[in-house]
Amino acid sequence: MDSLWRSTCSIPAYPSLKAPMEVEVAVLGGGLCGLLTAYFLKEAGKEVVVLESGRILSGATEGTTAKITAQHGLIYDRLIARRGEAQARSYAQAQTRAIAHYERLVRHLAISCGFSRLPAYLYSVAPSLALERECRAAERLGLAASLTGASKLPLPAAQALRFDEQAQFHPLRFGAEIAKRLTIREQSRVTQVQP
Repeated sequence: MDSLWRSTCSIPAYPSLKAPMEVEVAVLGGGLCGLLTAYFLKEAGKEVVVLESGRILSGATEGTTAKITAQHGLIYDRLIARRGEAQARSYAQAQTRAIAHYERLVRHLAISCGFSRLPAYLYSVAPSLALERECRAAERLGLAASLTGASKLPLPAAQALRFDEQAQFHPLRFGAEIAKRLTIREQSRVTQVQP
């Protein structure tokens, strides 16, 4: 199946690594994670190259759901139970800050990627104690979460956990704009690393 994102975004090809190159940092992998890592390192004053064995923004990035959320399944109740409330809160806060950071990058760099804030839902086809526990856990951690009926969802569901102020975007349009600011070598498989 073709990627919806790839079919609606043209990404230029980048040259391959033809000769040895010396830089402070080499980021291996040109997915969104690799590109953002390289971007932030460059912003911090480092000399960076991204080495990608195929094409940038392929693989997991190309197949993403394109949501940027602090809602990652039934995670918060489990995190509190296994790691304690302080660590669970740190995780929740990091996820919330990440959404805001994406939004700042989109605005600061004027990236046309359809970024918008909207709720994210986790739903169940029957009333669920697990969703209720997750809602209470998320609320304890300061997340804007609430249980709701699922009537607004375009599928049969009995109950939904709603997280407000989440986001969505076109990941390849976003990544392509970040890539324009970087040194990238595609079709450049790394087979060994030496200090």
